[in-house]
Amino acid sequence: MNKDQAIAEWRRARESLGAAATYESTIYYADSISRAYYAAFHAAKSPLLLDDIEPRTHEGVIRRFGERIVRIHHVEPVWGRELNQLQKLRNDADYEVEMVFGEADARAAYQRAAAFLHRIRALLTIHIPLDELEP
Repeated sequence: MNKDQAIAEWRRARESLGAAATYESTIYYADSISRAYYAAFHAAKSPLLLDDIEPRTHEGVIRRFGERIVRIHHVEPVWGRELNQLQKLRNDADYEVEMVFGEADARAAYQRAAAFLHRIRALLTIHIPLDELEP
């Protein structure tokens, strides 16, 4: 179990979610969507690290999340799909330069990421006391 790294990933997830919330006060909607994905990405890595699994790519994190967290830890499959969808949105936001995103798009990505973090937090607190996870 790599508890310290898992906690560090969780904290990065929360930081990224905070950055994603900027859609409310700026017009950088594509950047907010990207940060929403990274919040979910770091959150997904956290329980994998508790199982000593350290994927090196985004695809590896998504695949191992499905294999390990959904199948072994019985996290609902919807969360694996959400992670996939957020990655697709991030790819569009980062690389499809002709796509235009609005506040509603950024808000939806933020809400999806926030829900993802909420679910992963419930899983993490089974193994890590809340005061260590979120001091």
